[in-house]
Amino acid sequence: MQTHAGSTKARDDVQRLLTELGFEPDALAALGLSRSPYIGIGGPVRLQVSDAVIDLSPLPGPHDIRLSPQHTISIDIRRGTGPLLIIENRQAAETLCDIDAGVPVIWCHGQPPEPVLNLIAEAAVQASSTLICTDADLGGVRIAARIHDHLAAELTVHVIDVGAARHQPGRAFSAHSRAHLEPFATRNDQIGAFARNCLDRGYAIEQEATVKAALTEALDRIRRN
Repeated sequence: MQTHAGSTKARDDVQRLLTELGFEPDALAALGLSRSPYIGIGGPVRLQVSDAVIDLSPLPGPHDIRLSPQHTISIDIRRGTGPLLIIENRQAAETLCDIDAGVPVIWCHGQPPEPVLNLIAEAAVQASSTLICTDADLGGVRIAARIHDHLAAELTVHVIDVGAARHQPGRAFSAHSRAHLEPFATRNDQIGAFARNCLDRGYAIEQEATVKAALTEALDRIRRN
């Protein structure tokens, strides 16, 4: 970076930009662009760090936790708290934490690298079910697929399509987005259905109010059943 840009600050957001273009975390690591990842956590959750236990439940989340190779972190979700919510949209994650502090929430900070995926998987095993809710666009499908495919096959997982809730049409998909959504749409699972819905609509949905409404409706359905 310094050789090509003249300054390490010249493109300080290069990791975010490449992630949004679809570069996988392993590719960023190979380019030397990876930094310590963050995970956002809220609700009835405790973290085990070395010999210390940190209870996050008294404070409104999500809390940004930096995952460093020098520290081993385990996550503990209070039993009987209901579904685990995995959310891409930060504002929606904050709103859900404020609405129901008894629901465990993880804000995934965009495309999650391996350490974040591992904590999500550890949390999901402890929950009654896991809801994955991302923006309804190429980036969101990629994030949902990466999380979904990292979870144990026997778990109850719901991939939420925010387009099922009331929304305003967003920007139309480019030819690039459509071409990269199509391979996901061939999958015979919830990720495939999500990608097909995105292609059928033809535009992105990434609105906080819509994400909140879709998650609230999904939670209501699960609790009724």
